[in-house]
Amino acid sequence: MQLFETTKVVLSQREQATFYHLQRYVKNADQAKAEKILRFCTGSSVICVEKI
Repeated sequence: MQLFETTKVVLSQREQATFYHLQRYVKNADQAKAEKILRFCTGSSVICVEKI
């Protein structure tokens, strides 16, 4: 899953770990939970851009 990207070029070790766990969580979420996460992060349940 490469839908999420960070705006920072260099992440600290804690930020890398957090980002990794977020990606794993979203990847393993069922569709209903994934839609809720998407709405929380973007305000929309529809993806209309290449990256979030």
